[in-house]
Amino acid sequence: MRAAESLKLCRAKMPTTESVKEAVFSMIQFEIEDKNVLDLFAGSGQLGIEALSRGAKKCTFVENNKQAYNVIENNIKHCKLEQSARIVMSDACAFLS
Repeated sequence: MRAAESLKLCRAKMPTTESVKEAVFSMIQFEIEDKNVLDLFAGSGQLGIEALSRGAKKCTFVENNKQAYNVIENNIKHCKLEQSARIVMSDACAFLS
C-alpha cells in the first residue's frame, strides 16, 4: 500500500453499522476469548465493548476526539468494564507508529 493510500485510510472515520459489527463478530466469535483487542478510531467504543462482552481479556481504545473519548469513558463505566479497558487519547496512525 502506498503512503498516500495509507494516509487516506487513517483519515477515514465512519461509525460501524450494526450489520457490519454483527458480521465481524460472527467471523471472529470463536477467536476472541482471552485475546487483547485494539479499537482504533474508537468513536463510542462499541466494537471494543462488544469484544469485551464476548470474552476478550483487554481492549485498548484509541480516539483523538475529546468528546468521543469522554463517550467511551462513560460507556466503559456504564458497562463496568474499567478493569479490562484502556483509553488512549491519540491519533490512530500516530499510535501505531
